[in-house]
Amino acid sequence: MLHEQLPCNREKLGELMLYIAQESEDDPRFGTTKLCKILYYSDFEAYRELGQPITGASYFKMERGPVPLVMYDVREELESSGVARVVKDDHNPFAPQRLEVSESRPSYGGNLSPGELRIVDDVIQRLKDDNATSVSDASHREPGWIATPDNEIIPYETAWVSPGPSSPKMMEFVRSLEIVED
Repeated sequence: MLHEQLPCNREKLGELMLYIAQESEDDPRFGTTKLCKILYYSDFEAYRELGQPITGASYFKMERGPVPLVMYDVREELESSGVARVVKDDHNPFAPQRLEVSESRPSYGGNLSPGELRIVDDVIQRLKDDNATSVSDASHREPGWIATPDNEIIPYETAWVSPGPSSPKMMEFVRSLEIVED
């Protein structure tokens, strides 16, 4: 079975990143790793529930779990435009780098549908007590992450494979998914 790589809606990705940062401002464990996982789970759950991801970003299998690499470019654009900043705690080298929304910026979520917001809010709530290590470890148990070779794109179709023990036949199917480049 083949899957086509979806186009990433960078504007929507930026808005989603800002929305997540805003909703996570009281979470002391919120940082880049947790942001990546909230984006991943939100896009893949939307794909499963709504038939399409929220952003269409490509998630790569990286050492610490799924990462939408375009997120770093979008984050830089958000910083350059003054709507957000990355905050590092110089006194605590173990503290996560946080994306924070500028105080002058209004609330976010205008381009996100109520169904999309529900999914994102559910993911944020589900991961609220997790730190970078635990959220990363959990992502390593996802069928798509397991079946995808390192540094390759995790197919959205893997959203339909249930987490937990998978049969060899199911894992063979997941591994058979190929990416079609435009």
